[in-house]
Amino acid sequence: MAKRHDGEQGDATSDETSLEVAGDRATIVLRGEVDITSEGGVDDAVVEGLRRGAELITIDLSDVVFMGSSGLASLLRAERIVKEAGGHLELHRPSRAVRDLLDMTHLTERFTIRDAEAP
Repeated sequence: MAKRHDGEQGDATSDETSLEVAGDRATIVLRGEVDITSEGGVDDAVVEGLRRGAELITIDLSDVVFMGSSGLASLLRAERIVKEAGGHLELHRPSRAVRDLLDMTHLTERFTIRDAEAP
């Protein structure tokens, strides 16, 4: 069951997934292993960020040590959900594990990827 903290600045959706919303921007931070056990947390965080008014959803992947096919599918779903809502999705600092998976599946060009620290 996902942990929720109601508050203006954000909520944690699980130990591996956290959400922070500030104005029209939401940051989802993924940590550890992103696989079938954590994909629902990604979906929930994206939907919650949009519900709270975010137009730009950034998924920080810098602390991901493993991403399976379910995790990759959750990124593709996130992209679709955000696009359908009229928003924009960015992947922030993907770890080597995530970058390798995106390269191997030829999806690197599909996403907006930011490697530098956010302003």
